[in-house]
Amino acid sequence: MKGFKRCKCREDGRELGASCPKLRRRDNSWNPAHGTWYGKTELPSGPGGERVSLRAGSFASQDEMTEWFDEALHLLSIPEKGPDGYEVRVQILAMIRESRRRKESLPPFDEMRRRYAAGVAFSDGDTGDYLLGWLDRHERAGDWSGTTAHSYRRTVERLFLPAFGTVPLGKLAAKHILDMFEEIDRANARLLAAKESGDPDVRRTVGQEEADPGRPEFRPRRGGHRRARPPAGDLRQSRCRDTAERKQEESHAQDQAEAVDGGAGAGVA
Repeated sequence: MKGFKRCKCREDGRELGASCPKLRRRDNSWNPAHGTWYGKTELPSGPGGERVSLRAGSFASQDEMTEWFDEALHLLSIPEKGPDGYEVRVQILAMIRESRRRKESLPPFDEMRRRYAAGVAFSDGDTGDYLLGWLDRHERAGDWSGTTAHSYRRTVERLFLPAFGTVPLGKLAAKHILDMFEEIDRANARLLAAKESGDPDVRRTVGQEEADPGRPEFRPRRGGHRRARPPAGDLRQSRCRDTAERKQEESHAQDQAEAVDGGAGAGVA
């Protein structure tokens, strides 16, 4: 890695950059009180032999620059060497450049290594893209039975995607999870109130699913994940189970309605 200093001094309207005479002392050593550090390092070439490099600057000291480049190169060592790891290496390189542009810390190495081992894309994406990709990978690999896969996907699509599907994966925090559980509690309270309502029309809404307009709708990125259907037999069993549970709720609600209506009629008589 080659390091050098630059500054913003100007002469005749032109920025001097690395040619500013104040950057070096009389003995030709770097002046620690002027300019900031920049670095450049060459990376493995692309499949067609094209040159790939990493440049970054505005470091306050040479030690800070060296530490940052060491950490960045450690991240770039995660994928396989050579052409096989080129695509992922370019994705990681883009994340490194973007984090520097935003003046943020580099992505944690352990997290990036886990994502690489799991086959998750390193390009910026939402949590929903990650969850759908996770489902698709396990379904294609046959890791779960059809019923289990359908159950997991149902949970992701009904709970996780509406709650935090649009949140960037790198920004997902405990607050998003807690907010989801609070929303579930509010939904359960509304359901209980509807079941216990004295209005038959309100009771008939029990079991109906309504979209929450206050939540952002999650849309997978173009060319993203498609829903993988479970085997027909497992899907029929799941649908039958859902239908039975819904009928049981409706029957329970109807019994409550008849009891309330009967009690009201007796009171009037």
